[in-house]
Amino acid sequence: MSELSSSDPGGAGVHPDWFVAIRRVANAVTAGLNVIGTLLIVLIMLLVNFDVIGRTLFNAPCRACRKWCRCPSSPSSFCKSPRPSPKAA
Repeated sequence: MSELSSSDPGGAGVHPDWFVAIRRVANAVTAGLNVIGTLLIVLIMLLVNFDVIGRTLFNAPCRACRKWCRCPSSPSSFCKSPRPSPKAA
């Protein structure tokens, strides 16, 4: 059979090794999606600032700023969705 590993010193949370491996992979994927969501939000922030500066200083707004800011809105909110706490499993 498979080895069992304990997630806490008391031994109450004993899970098989394959479950712990899947949890680690899921946590890594979630952390990666969190980084991607954060980068998309920073990109939107930079685009909006670029548009505001262009409107104010040069009286020339960025023409595609609305499209560029609309596109990453949904993926960034999906990527930034909270992951379940380790105690939930």
